[in-house]
Amino acid sequence: MTVIQPNNIETDINLAVGAIDPNDIQVNPEGFIAVDQELTYKIRFQNVGNDLVNRVVLRDELPEGLDMSTLVRGTASHAYQFRIEGERTLVWEFHNINLLDSTTNEPESHGFVTFRITPQVDLADGTELANKAAIFFDNSDPIITNTVINTIGEPNDVKAGDLAIYPNPMTNFTTIRIVPRQLDLNEEEIQTIEIYSMLGHRVLEINSVTGTRVIIERGELTQGYYIVKVKSNKGTLYAGKLLVSE
Repeated sequence: MTVIQPNNIETDINLAVGAIDPNDIQVNPEGFIAVDQELTYKIRFQNVGNDLVNRVVLRDELPEGLDMSTLVRGTASHAYQFRIEGERTLVWEFHNINLLDSTTNEPESHGFVTFRITPQVDLADGTELANKAAIFFDNSDPIITNTVINTIGEPNDVKAGDLAIYPNPMTNFTTIRIVPRQLDLNEEEIQTIEIYSMLGHRVLEINSVTGTRVIIERGELTQGYYIVKVKSNKGTLYAGKLLVSE
């Protein structure tokens, strides 16, 4: 077990649009990546209770597609002990952290760790790397963070050009359609639709779809860019970018 002191020089990966939950995980870069692209993860935690926290534990079971031999620990807000459980579970323990609650001292109620890792070199285009963490404060039940997702390859590698999204920008609704290829008499039907924020958070999932086009209502989608991922009845993956306007 190694004891690590916090580094005064931090490479911050705060993203342009932060998560609302103060206990979260972030990844940089976001979305589609090359197979040899190094990923930087940041796990953030905050004591939003009403008393001092003496011990914080972070656990992150990494997805199979990440190469453990490339793991590099980064900066942290406080001194910690680190270990790897099994083959893929990273564990940080902050003993005697004395983390103040947000009501008493909001700036001093936060903490974080960062680490870097690279995907395995043999991953196929379209492979998803989904990662989340569990945060334990003293003896409380764990807080499970959001899930961040990266996809190997460029959008064009999953046939982004064959996915039509209109109107785009979207105001109240948009249509998602698989554009039939020339001379293809058997049009592909949409089977599943997933919409992700630019942070990699899945904000909408629609399963058991039938048909070549689907109309999506805006619902709770806020203004900004989103990644739309579609899987057809033939197993083909498509992707495109959607802009939600005011």
